Amino acid sequence: MASGKLPNEILKKLLTEIPIIKRDDVLIGAKVGVDTAHVLFDKEICVLSTDPVTGATDNAGAIAVTIAINDIATAGAEPVGLLLTILAPDGTTHEEIEAIQRDATETSNALGVQIIGGHTEITTVVNQTVLSVAAIGKLPPEQWMDIKKIQEGDRIAVSKSLGLEGSAILAADREAMLKGVLTPAELDEAKGYISQLSVMKEGRLGALLSVQYMHDITEGGLLGALYETAQAIKKGVCVNEEALPITPTTQKIATAFSIDPLRLISSGSMLLVIPQEKQKEAERLFEEEGIALTFIGEVCKEGVQIVNEKGAVDVPPPEKDMLYTALRRTEPQRLILATDNPDKAVELRHLLDDLPLRVLTKKEAGIRIDVEEDGRNLEENALLKARAVKDQASDAWVIADDTGLFVQALGGEPGIHAARYAGPGCSYEDNCNKMLREMEGQTDRTAYFATCVALLSPDGSAHIFFGQADGQIRQEPKGTRGFGYDALFVPDGYTETFAEMEEAEKNAISHRQKALVKAKQFLARQ
Repeated sequence: MASGKLPNEILKKLLTEIPIIKRDDVLIGAKVGVDTAHVLFDKEICVLSTDPVTGATDNAGAIAVTIAINDIATAGAEPVGLLLTILAPDGTTHEEIEAIQRDATETSNALGVQIIGGHTEITTVVNQTVLSVAAIGKLPPEQWMDIKKIQEGDRIAVSKSLGLEGSAILAADREAMLKGVLTPAELDEAKGYISQLSVMKEGRLGALLSVQYMHDITEGGLLGALYETAQAIKKGVCVNEEALPITPTTQKIATAFSIDPLRLISSGSMLLVIPQEKQKEAERLFEEEGIALTFIGEVCKEGVQIVNEKGAVDVPPPEKDMLYTALRRTEPQRLILATDNPDKAVELRHLLDDLPLRVLTKKEAGIRIDVEEDGRNLEENALLKARAVKDQASDAWVIADDTGLFVQALGGEPGIHAARYAGPGCSYEDNCNKMLREMEGQTDRTAYFATCVALLSPDGSAHIFFGQADGQIRQEPKGTRGFGYDALFVPDGYTETFAEMEEAEKNAISHRQKALVKAKQFLARQ
């Protein structure tokens, strides 16, 4: 199935064909087009909702909290508490979790709603962080909405502008692309939409107006919301296309990504069905609050239609939100590093970071394999590692390297076995100590590092690159930078070891960098 919300027809079928028990104290249960469930508790109605965030990376904590509270606002209820679930992939740092939690907490605090519980977990089941928030609110029974009171001719209005959330996410997550489309002021404007995603005020005003239906315009955009509204109120809706409020910046973003802004996730915009006799009062109240309110159509007998200069056009059932389409079309290809060695990963990422690729370690890509490096040379070992990863990531670029240290006095040892010279499970220090013992009394200290980089393209073709650095082995280690044998190796023409050099200086002459630069140059031409 396609990514995004489950199609309404499938959801409706699931809700009707799989029996759900009915309780007298459940006033509103699971329904298509209804944002909240309502349960009668003594003298108050408990209003509940849950929402995930899967399409955003930046500001995810704030977005998750806001859209969950928005659902409570659609019932005209007062939000009280939140349960926040965070499912993060392997490799997520403490700092990243803290940033999400801080973002969510600061947003909920500002809205006067308490985070009262939840769950946080690092799991191999997801490959990017998923947030899910359950929101709880309360509502006096006398303010409970009754969709049966909605009549043909009642007005349909939306607050603020359409596509706010989708525009904000794309401006944050695809900023580099949009810099060539938007002016700096427009880009700042789009990012700033993130501050407009709450509809708590709209919910309060709707309650004052005694509206009988409100709907937060989320996944599926306005067109999805119109269809869901018709399903919920069991009547038709008809809107005027020319009246739909879309900012020029959102329209430019939609054009850049070739997407329909009417199908773009629009948290921050509330759809309200307002009695026709209260239109003037609604305009006054919203103007006093400084919230734009646009009347776009009315309730009709049946159907979901948009009227333009060509006539009336039927609105089909909701399709996949355009946000996912835009993100998928512009998602950088993955480049998977066939290593979990943190030192290598840092070095490789630093070099490759400016390429239009999403650089991941094999662990971050969800690949958990150990490869026996039993090749006869560096190239065979590099290919063994690359192909093992490629078997589980057929659509990605894969890069693997193998490095050896070849010491003249030791007959070329440790050679391709440099990483495990002192035996299984050995440390860098163990390897260096063994080498120094083996070379004790040797006057010929010449050696060279060699690296082979194997790069596999998405079609599986292999590209091989080599790099070499000649030098001498010191009699004792010196320096604290780098890793492996860096503290023992002095490259020709220098007096410092690799471990004493600044990173930039070492990178300019190192064997690994020479091979990787060749691979990077190849990638840049693709």
